[in-house]
Amino acid sequence: MNTHSTVLDNASVEATTSDRILQIALAAWRQGNFVEVVDQFDDQFTFTDHALGLEFKDKGRLIEFLAKIRERFPDSERRDNTIFSSGDRVISEWTLTATQTEPFLGVRLKVPICVQGISGFSQQSCHQGPFGLRSSPVSKAKPC
Repeated sequence: MNTHSTVLDNASVEATTSDRILQIALAAWRQGNFVEVVDQFDDQFTFTDHALGLEFKDKGRLIEFLAKIRERFPDSERRDNTIFSSGDRVISEWTLTATQTEPFLGVRLKVPICVQGISGFSQQSCHQGPFGLRSSPVSKAKPC
């Protein structure tokens, strides 16, 4: 799964802690290192995927979920269109694209998939110092 980012932080030169942690998580996502992505979350976290109606509070299960998505859609690409940050909050507007192979009249067709969504993160206390991510990804998702 690939991720591209554009950070818009009211033209501030110095990235906030939230921005840095998000950039670490996005870089790990690009490399398929979901353990590193989930390590950015506080031990007491909730990851909610509203589009699929799923909620994770266990890091191991979330890692399995992210790995299954990559396994099912190996060509998927997550592009961050815009990232807004203010204080301890970061909101990412993103687009996810992939293809799914479907049989059709004896031929295997590649069907394009495109979904747009918004994810929100906020600072919480964490083992990495005074920071952890609480995520509620896909607060809103729709087909492209």
